[in-house]
Amino acid sequence: MATDGARGALVGMIMAWVASLATGGAAAADGYDSYTNSRFDYTICYPRAFTPQREADNGDGRAFKAAGGAELLAFGAYNVRSVTARQGLDEAVADLKKDGFDVRYTALKQTWFVVSGAGTVGKDADRIVYQRTLFKGDTVVTARLTYPAPQAAAYAPFIKELGRCLRWWGG
Repeated sequence: MATDGARGALVGMIMAWVASLATGGAAAADGYDSYTNSRFDYTICYPRAFTPQREADNGDGRAFKAAGGAELLAFGAYNVRSVTARQGLDEAVADLKKDGFDVRYTALKQTWFVVSGAGTVGKDADRIVYQRTLFKGDTVVTARLTYPAPQAAAYAPFIKELGRCLRWWGG
């Protein structure tokens, strides 16, 4: 027969497992929570230090803000122009340059791209932006993290995690 301590530990493990299923698999111990968007069928993790803002009125996503000026935007859209990942990357690079960012990294696969850059002028001077965008059928989802450049080392683990945790939900 199990002791009360062992039973409590087992109940805790089961509750953590159920919570991880409900949150898209984000483990409680890893310092992340998750957000699942039912309109565009995606899920994303975010550091617990970020505060979720109200979901957008149109249900496409939400913003998450952290002390120190970091912001994560997660949103979906219908790909009404049938843009490919290559075209999406080219547009994202052009938009970043227009907004005063020096693009420093890009990666491209058939169904996703990543672009990152450093702000050089205006309100985004001394800020870094990292964007990961996924394509599936007629849907596109994007995670865009913007943070102060001096905090780059602190955000590096989360950027790595975004590669794993921004994903399609339910298939």
